[in-house]
Amino acid sequence: MIIVSVKYMLLSDEQKNEVAYFCKKMIDMENKSRREGILALEEDIDNLYEDEANGVSELSKKFLVTLMKLMVDGREREEIEMIGRNHMEYSADTEFQKFCLEIILTGVVSIQAGQSPYLMEQIFLSYVGFDGREDFLNRSKIELDY
Repeated sequence: MIIVSVKYMLLSDEQKNEVAYFCKKMIDMENKSRREGILALEEDIDNLYEDEANGVSELSKKFLVTLMKLMVDGREREEIEMIGRNHMEYSADTEFQKFCLEIILTGVVSIQAGQSPYLMEQIFLSYVGFDGREDFLNRSKIELDY
């Protein structure tokens, strides 16, 4: 297991924006999958390649697309986690990259499990801590459907 220790409030603005971007993206996909089913996410996955979000790393984007494709393909949670952890170990060079990939892996597994968007939001908030909560919510502009 990879231990990631990053203090959210010590991240740069660009890094905080990247974390918020991926959390928002995954909550939006969770909402859609709950309404329309996991297969409805195929178009969203293809659009991730074309998304021109400023400051978002290609590594994080590729990681999300890879895991989402595995999920839509019907792979088991254990397979997705193993592949995700391998990518984290061998592709991420910095603690921040590992932090982002850990959040993405958690989000994909949450979508696959059909967890509520509220629970997913709480999981993401646990990564940023109580001191980063307000900043994270302002950056992510998460709009929940409940």
